[in-house]
Amino acid sequence: MQIIQQTGNPAALLNNVIAYAIEAVPAVAGVTRTQVFEAIRAQKLTARKNGRRTIIEADELRRWIATFPTKGRAPEHHQEAAA
Repeated sequence: MQIIQQTGNPAALLNNVIAYAIEAVPAVAGVTRTQVFEAIRAQKLTARKNGRRTIIEADELRRWIATFPTKGRAPEHHQEAAA
């Protein structure tokens, strides 16, 4: 299981990753640490625990980001649903 621990290059981190260490999520998702922890507390984002380590599954992170309001052009999957 590949878990990203360091922030590094966020674009490179998006490919073939199944989970992110909680410390890497702000850099990868373009949000603040506070926003991540508030979303977990509000049960809008699911975190998993393995002992003391907290991870966020990549699919869960993508799902959470997709709930953010859009601005400008609608995402592709919304345009297809309307057609």
